[in-house]
Amino acid sequence: MTKRVEILYKNRIYSQSGVTNKAQLRPTRRPGDGGICVRSMIRNVLTVSKDEAIITLFSGCTETNEKNIIKFINANRINSVYFFVEDVFRLYNSNTNFSLLETYPLALTPNDIRSYELDIIDRIIKKSKCKYRIFHCEKEAVILSNNYNLKIEYFDWFFLESTAINTPFNQDAVINTKISCFNLRDDWHRSIIMSLIKDFDGIFSLNNPGRTDLLINNSAVPLPRFNQFIREKIVKGHISLVELPILWDGTIDEKTGKVIEPCVSQQLDNTNIITSAFVNVITETRFASLMPNISEKTIKPMLVRRPFIMIGPVGNLALLRELGFKTFNKWWDESYDLELDHNKRIEMIYSIIKSINNMLLEELTLLLDEMESVLNHNFTQLSRVESTMTKYLK
Repeated sequence: MTKRVEILYKNRIYSQSGVTNKAQLRPTRRPGDGGICVRSMIRNVLTVSKDEAIITLFSGCTETNEKNIIKFINANRINSVYFFVEDVFRLYNSNTNFSLLETYPLALTPNDIRSYELDIIDRIIKKSKCKYRIFHCEKEAVILSNNYNLKIEYFDWFFLESTAINTPFNQDAVINTKISCFNLRDDWHRSIIMSLIKDFDGIFSLNNPGRTDLLINNSAVPLPRFNQFIREKIVKGHISLVELPILWDGTIDEKTGKVIEPCVSQQLDNTNIITSAFVNVITETRFASLMPNISEKTIKPMLVRRPFIMIGPVGNLALLRELGFKTFNKWWDESYDLELDHNKRIEMIYSIIKSINNMLLEELTLLLDEMESVLNHNFTQLSRVESTMTKYLK
């Protein structure tokens, strides 16, 4: 993955990719998404003076040539820097035995958790002695900010960029299945929910479900904390997924049952398939987390005017409502959104999906008609997110 940093200074973009001391900041005439985003979405809110700069760390930027950035700040006598972290933090601790995208250790050893992106920013601030504001796409990052003695504010650059996705919508599309749920990258919450709903009336995908013994012993959403019925259903379902993967967008070898031709482009652009189902089960980037965060996964059902069920961090639905969207508590119980027990939250969500699966397609079609005003509102609100999001910059 390219570890990219961009600096906006005096309305010009300087880009740096790579991790070695040879990586250099270079002015570019064709700025990446960062330059476009700064100019089109922030210029009316952030007034950047001649002694200020905007530095953006893009997805997966766990290393960079910090000396070069500090040299740039000092050489141009930049007094103040606005830092933007475009994606979720990559976390680690003194004895890292978890994925960089997992957040459950924040609840176990909160004082020992660090972030590669914050390491970079913290060193730049200390060595350049610049004033700063840090914006990040996850809310409630107070635990991490305390570990660094830094203030972290909310601004979801990635989500805002994703709202620019444009896809055709067939107003006359007819639902022919009940549930859709797509999972390009495997994670514990994705394996668990797919193990529970794989036999429902729906269209699903789960790439590389991994080993069942690892799922059984995972620390993020521990299986022993589920009730016995759910626990046994997860294990049995996952064994089945390992033996015969579910992948609507690829080719499976008939002899081995293994995926031999997964089609990434189809997996990323699956809105037409979401349209064919009544409800989209969103498996967000993170689940066992108290830091709300939303991505393009949540935008997709809104684009094609479909309801959704959220499998994401605690408070994700509340964050969506804060951003002006409407959710579906009129039709099912959304109290799961604020349930702090991650296992119980999965059980509550599973109960909702199961009840939908038990309904007839004719009933769900009528329900879709009932939801029309909410679905249309969410579609329209996507074009208004810019003004809603930029309030966090003031």
